[in-house]
Amino acid sequence: MGGESLQNMRHPPRDWFFARRWAYQLGYWLATLLFNVFPLPQFSGFRESFRFAGESIDRGYSVLVFPEGEVNSSEDGCMAPFQSGIGLLAQNLGIPIIPMRLDGVWRMKREHRRLARIGEITVRIGTPITFPSGTHPHEIARQLESLVQSL
Repeated sequence: MGGESLQNMRHPPRDWFFARRWAYQLGYWLATLLFNVFPLPQFSGFRESFRFAGESIDRGYSVLVFPEGEVNSSEDGCMAPFQSGIGLLAQNLGIPIIPMRLDGVWRMKREHRRLARIGEITVRIGTPITFPSGTHPHEIARQLESLVQSL
């Protein structure tokens, strides 16, 4: 084998990285279509996503929101602060919010596993809460964060 062939074996061709990116985007759109999931944007496109969430609720769907706004990549598994988007959504929809917490997922992620072992994941569900109209979105997010931490 020549030196060039050995080099190519150590470093995959550049096309491999584009293929992975394309596969990730395809997986994202398939999940969106098949499971009816959508991201709440952090920088733009709020109105369209919030409109879609409102329409989904009007059709009788439940909307599940991960209010941290990011995948937990912390070293210790502690929750990231809740973003105000959950407050805006709760304020505008005026519906009860059910606080929930998933325990055990962070450990799976750290171990690079996709499947949980029996009993490894715990789902804690709180009582529904509604917020008075006029409550500031940041205050709603702060209260929800506190509720989820106490579960």
